[in-house]
Amino acid sequence: MGTEAKNSKSKSGIKLITFALIGYIFCYFGYYQFLLLLLGYVVLVEKNNWLIYQLTQALILRLSYDVIRSIWNFIHQSLHKFFNYLEVKYETMSSLSSFNDTVIDLLLYAFLILLIIGIIRLLISKEVKIPFISNLTKKAVEFDPTK
Repeated sequence: MGTEAKNSKSKSGIKLITFALIGYIFCYFGYYQFLLLLLGYVVLVEKNNWLIYQLTQALILRLSYDVIRSIWNFIHQSLHKFFNYLEVKYETMSSLSSFNDTVIDLLLYAFLILLIIGIIRLLISKEVKIPFISNLTKKAVEFDPTK
């Protein structure tokens, strides 16, 4: 399903892989509105299950990254306020901040690696199954691109 769906053209004459790549670019930059508009266009006009799956996967990837980062920032801010309340030394606060920066960087690297895996697999004509994200997408879309 994936190879012939990718190489086919949309109703507007654009290859479907172009829509998927644009979706992943929107995912990278965090443009939820544009990604949702593109997904809405595909659902209402194109009605292509493969493309809906790809765009939903990009959306879930970005949402999961932002949710995990928000939860981590909440934990860090709570610890920071707690240590401030205890009037802990500056060195401890500084090491807590550097640890927070390291965790945020690791989250960003994991997001970028998963995004690059998705784009590369999309370009080399394989089914895009981003680890951890593809299972969530299958449940959300109720479509398995490997069948």
